[in-house]
Amino acid sequence: MKRIHLKDIILPAIVAALNIIIILFPKETLSAAKDGVELWFFNVFPSLLPFLIGTNLLQALGAVSFFGTLAEPLSQRIFGISGEGVFAAVAGFLSGYPTGAKITADLRQKNIISKDEANRLVTFANNSGPLFILGAVAAGMFGNVPAGYFILVIHYISAIVMGLIFRNYKRSKNYTKPTGNPLRQAFLRMREKREKGPFGMILAKSVSGAVETMLQAGGFIILFCVVLRAAQTVGLIRGTEFFQGINSGIVEMTNGSRQIASSGSNIKHAVIAAAAVISWGGLSVHAQSVAFLSKTDINVMVYIAAKAFQAGISVVLGFALYPLFSKSIDSAYSATVMAEYSPNFANGITFGVVSFGAALAIIFLLAIIASVIRSRKR
Repeated sequence: MKRIHLKDIILPAIVAALNIIIILFPKETLSAAKDGVELWFFNVFPSLLPFLIGTNLLQALGAVSFFGTLAEPLSQRIFGISGEGVFAAVAGFLSGYPTGAKITADLRQKNIISKDEANRLVTFANNSGPLFILGAVAAGMFGNVPAGYFILVIHYISAIVMGLIFRNYKRSKNYTKPTGNPLRQAFLRMREKREKGPFGMILAKSVSGAVETMLQAGGFIILFCVVLRAAQTVGLIRGTEFFQGINSGIVEMTNGSRQIASSGSNIKHAVIAAAAVISWGGLSVHAQSVAFLSKTDINVMVYIAAKAFQAGISVVLGFALYPLFSKSIDSAYSATVMAEYSPNFANGITFGVVSFGAALAIIFLLAIIASVIRSRKR
């Protein structure tokens, strides 16, 4: 006779309780679902869709391997990752959650990077994008643009620190530096990795894959908006509004950041708390990321632990670096006048396209720097 484990009871009980809350509080549930749809359609969907289509195309055409071959000497030295991994990291920094995790999982599924490298990469490649931090959080929630730059700096430095901490995590010692003409090697690698078939078929596959990914992300966002509202409705999230914001941010970072900003707390503590919440990402983001990572042999617990550690680093960096930003943040802060941030689909699409172009430019620049370093050493 098979034993009944506690986990076999807890999960169905939680799901049943959530459904009961939805039935008992339909008005609150509908409002939360609408908030989730708005967040997804106006912010996440337009800003990520062009990026995902572009990255799918670049992977299918072998261009990621082309850039990777050129950038590898530099990326191996700094972060212990291949040049292809640089693409995932840059995309994750510019586009936002969960792009870094999605591209890392794609590279692993196609066996472009090893399991150990994927584990190192996912510890720092999945981050929030500048559109969310500067637009939604800084302008819309805090009404304080300098606070957005402070959060952005903290968020990205903490991610880079994580990459440096994990650079030797199960790192192979047998890496050999490539020799020969780097451009020729890059073109050969690109031709080797290019998918077979006409471009029209590759394009259609890239678009359909990106749309499917975005629909899945939308489902997770709506679900966790409802879960968060249910927890608030039944009183599971309590305390001052500031601590409620932190607790909400553990579940869903957008609502958590909004509550922290509107709590009326000391601006220093508020922006540092928001930076920590954004570096953590929230269970909603992690559910989206794990949905991609679980299709591979990447260690999900390494990813979760790294995000928790990054949140802690953000707090330390926040208190250390705040004096450098305090004058501009304090002068821009107003407890009564908040800037109004209106999500715009067209602006989101524009940002997605511009971010994708910026990612390519950065990767190409890194590739050129790596090639120059390599040629000088020879």
